[in-house]
Amino acid sequence: NKQMQHHLRLLTLIISLTIFGCQPEPSQDVQYVQGINKTLFDTEYTKSKDLSRSKGERLKSVNFAYQVAKTASIDSLTIKALQQKTKLHSNIKQQDSAIIFSKELLNLSIKAKDSSDIGNAYYKLGLYNDRKGLLDSAYIYYNQSKKIYESLGDSLKTAKNLLNMAIMSSNAGSYNQSDEIAIEALSFIKNKEEPTLKASAYNCLAINAKLQKEYEEALST
Repeated sequence: NKQMQHHLRLLTLIISLTIFGCQPEPSQDVQYVQGINKTLFDTEYTKSKDLSRSKGERLKSVNFAYQVAKTASIDSLTIKALQQKTKLHSNIKQQDSAIIFSKELLNLSIKAKDSSDIGNAYYKLGLYNDRKGLLDSAYIYYNQSKKIYESLGDSLKTAKNLLNMAIMSSNAGSYNQSDEIAIEALSFIKNKEEPTLKASAYNCLAINAKLQKEYEEALST
């Protein structure tokens, strides 16, 4: 369509300007190219967050933003695009793509030495592997994310990872392990107003008790 052709022409212009920007005395050219890159990226990234558009349209927009950032070799913008891109792939049931691009997100985050982004990438890999039914991999990634967030002092994200691990252990029939992890999750949120997380943790404990025919404990949990 006309919009996509326009985008492709702009991307070609970016590539050309980037090449010319590598010639002697590049400052003005480089600033001009960076300005175009940022404007294009921001426009398409904003469209990808617009909930009034279809998921497919939003994915097309973030794909273009991702290509702009990759072409310009701007890792910070590539990371930003990948965070949205992986989410949209998963939302339209493209878990394989979500996993592939989450691994790219992880590698770039490690390169940037950004612990928060590393923790987020591990969490995404846990979530998307979980949704795909790759439970062993999901558990490992959740645990990696938990370690990162615990080291950062982010108790809520630590608890969220632990809760997912507890639910997975319960589903696998490892009830004692699940109880231990759920109780650990609660220890990170005991002094915080997080009713949804707390309810999920107590529900996990109650389900474990019920499945082990410990009915009185299940009722009192």
